[in-house]
Amino acid sequence: MQLHGFKAEAVLAGSGIDVAALAEPSCLIGLDAYRRVVSNLLRLSGNQGIAFDLGSSSEIADLGIVGYAMISSPSLRQALLLWMRYSRSLVGTCWGLHTLVEGPEYSSVEIAEEIPTEGGLAFCVEEFLAMTHKIGGTLSGEPPSFHLVELSYPPPAHAALYQQTYGCPVRFSASHTRVTMATRWVEKSLRSSDREFNDICLQNCGQIMRQLSQESPLLSRLRLLLLRRPSATPTLDEAAEILGMSGRTLRRQLHEQHRSYQKLVADFRTELACEYLRSSSLSSKEIGYLLGFVSSNAFRRAFKSWTGQTISEFRGSEIDGDDAEPGTG
Repeated sequence: MQLHGFKAEAVLAGSGIDVAALAEPSCLIGLDAYRRVVSNLLRLSGNQGIAFDLGSSSEIADLGIVGYAMISSPSLRQALLLWMRYSRSLVGTCWGLHTLVEGPEYSSVEIAEEIPTEGGLAFCVEEFLAMTHKIGGTLSGEPPSFHLVELSYPPPAHAALYQQTYGCPVRFSASHTRVTMATRWVEKSLRSSDREFNDICLQNCGQIMRQLSQESPLLSRLRLLLLRRPSATPTLDEAAEILGMSGRTLRRQLHEQHRSYQKLVADFRTELACEYLRSSSLSSKEIGYLLGFVSSNAFRRAFKSWTGQTISEFRGSEIDGDDAEPGTG
């Protein structure tokens, strides 16, 4: 919007979102604030199809750990399945891919509402579809091979933009929202496929999903915040600001749950470090860098204080454990 001559304050007016907070990759936006910003975007720009521009500007890195899992997947199909599984919880999308139906020539994905958008239906679908179109092309290395786009709402005034964007027939007022594409494109292997890195990403996604199901909403939000920026851990006050509360309130709420922020951060970094050491051949220097340490020695000292083991001892114990026969200690 700034590129179109609108000030950030005008775009965010009435949303309660702090401009400075948006510079943080871990910034979390509430649904009410999202709706207000959408209203501002449409009113200020006078462009009812501006969601296409927003979606088309998306990059795979904007999706955090889910994006890295997708880009390292063996095929576009696997990337789609990953998005279907994790996008709601780990990215926070209003709309998501729900059903993948594969055929010999064409395959389709049904798109369904994840979070009630209350009047912003067309905007959210347009942004999501444009993002899917852009990122799908980035992943596959070729333009998406869309065959048909079906939408569950009447044609808007800017309906021509749909045809221009997708280059295929578009049907409005359908019984569902669905995209049909060439199966050949869906099954396309990704040049960026990296099995080892993909395994690490999937393990991290699975771990955080398990924690989300077991923990309180506050702890889940904090873990998601840390996951999105493992190399630049925020202070308690910074984390509180991102979560929309004071540092005193966050400290009190954690105390009520018999937790401390410092311990939560230490546990998170320990779990992530152990996962990297257990599941990859990354050096201690590389892992330390991923976790925000300025030197491998600093990471080694921290790891020893967390686990009581050196990095070599930990990796050695993991190898011994893998080699042990069933039933042995």
